[in-house]
Amino acid sequence: MRWKSQVRFGGRTRETHQRKRWQGVLVRPYLGTEALEDVRKDLWREMRKLPSPVYARKFAGARWALLKNPGTLTKRQGTALAAIKRRGGALWRAYEMKESLRAIFAGDLEIGEVNEMLDHWCKRASRSRLQSFVRLSKTIRTHRDGILASIRLGGPTGGLRDSNA
Repeated sequence: MRWKSQVRFGGRTRETHQRKRWQGVLVRPYLGTEALEDVRKDLWREMRKLPSPVYARKFAGARWALLKNPGTLTKRQGTALAAIKRRGGALWRAYEMKESLRAIFAGDLEIGEVNEMLDHWCKRASRSRLQSFVRLSKTIRTHRDGILASIRLGGPTGGLRDSNA
């Protein structure tokens, strides 16, 4: 894999191929959030096809309630998230999957525990019938060694322990 970074040489940018020590380890904390966003976009597109645009407009404001950590929600975002929970369905399942993945990386767990929890999460995601989470579970299974190495080495996690996973 080629790692791109922009370096300035005489006023122009150039791609370099020098890897830093930690770049061989895969840690992408935003993958769960991206999968949730795919599910949300699909639902939003379906709502836009309805005769009344009111529902799509109300739903568009729920984006940040889904993407933020539950502890940092505003009152309005908390209300929107509660409405999504009452409705249930694929969007709520996707939100729960994102939060459970975030919880795996947020805790100070041993490597064996993280490995076991990732295995359980991947099985659950594969059975979820949510295509973006099925793809994510395949990605995690493929790169499991790199993810565990990153956790074990304590390398740069891109805010993994503090951000939305």
